[in-house]
Amino acid sequence: MSGDATPLIAFLANSDDIALIKLQHAITDVTPISVYKGSDENGKVVEIVGAGSTGNGVVGEYPDSPHRGELRRGEARVTGVNERWLELRFEAAAQALPHEAMPADGDSGAPVLLNIQGEPRLVGLVSHKFASGQLAEFRCCLYGQITYQVRISRYTNWIDAVISACSFPPKRRLLADFYADVVNPAMTITV
Repeated sequence: MSGDATPLIAFLANSDDIALIKLQHAITDVTPISVYKGSDENGKVVEIVGAGSTGNGVVGEYPDSPHRGELRRGEARVTGVNERWLELRFEAAAQALPHEAMPADGDSGAPVLLNIQGEPRLVGLVSHKFASGQLAEFRCCLYGQITYQVRISRYTNWIDAVISACSFPPKRRLLADFYADVVNPAMTITV
């Protein structure tokens, strides 16, 4: 990318970077994570889970780091909130948390979790980094850098309405189930 970062950052600041995907069938063997419905995120420590690129706060993102790597987790403190966004600042050693981290390239859409009485709650989704000046000169993941996460609490009513309106068709039966139940009910198929 090239050009001045100002118009891009202004566009992102006023955008809604969230989507829900309707699955063809309900998933019943995984417990979904609960959505955070509070509004007191500022100052809280959150956990970031992602598989994006790696680096360190002194040199930034490593140039050859894959954007789809190993799943990692780290923590950060919410340093600001507004209607749409949770702000995280990548802190250097003196102010850093024990496992200080920041979202990097490839982490977009990753969960940001808040621990409530030992249970994780989805408080945010990784979205974008703050940039100023020329985009061609931007370097990701330096100490002091700010990233923005979608503030889930803004969207809880919408999420609940969309999910409650969903209905799933009956599950398609697997061929093995059909064969065992219909063609030869006495036969047991072990997978």
